[in-house]
Amino acid sequence: GENYFKFSTLPKAMVVCYVEDDSVDSVQKTIADAARTGKRGDGIIVASDVFEAQRIRTSENL
Repeated sequence: GENYFKFSTLPKAMVVCYVEDDSVDSVQKTIADAARTGKRGDGIIVASDVFEAQRIRTSENL
């Protein structure tokens, strides 16, 4: 026989926040509290250092 796969996807969104180091915990908690449903697919939060950023339009280093 033939194999059939059923894919079920949920709507997705990506939120990117750049915050000062002393705000990371608070922002993570706020996002998690707002997004948590307790069901599969609630998402993940990734925190990472940003070492450099540049505005494309002006080449300004941020």
